[in-house]
Amino acid sequence: MSNRYVTEAEKAGTKRRKAAYLTRLAETGIKRRQLLLTDTETQRVKDIVACWRDEPCDLIDEELRAAKKLKPNK
Repeated sequence: MSNRYVTEAEKAGTKRRKAAYLTRLAETGIKRRQLLLTDTETQRVKDIVACWRDEPCDLIDEELRAAKKLKPNK
């Protein structure tokens, strides 16, 4: 464990980044800490990944924009 002091600015930055990430998740309809997925939700995740890979998917325009916001390694 590090003994390094964490400044208030660093704590605020971590909170800000976490809130932004959770907002992006909420826009795509994925719940926080969701462990068990229904078949519909599993298909939605597969569609999002297919969109990231530029493969055909069943997402509507609004969902496509939200999925692209979540894409890792932009």
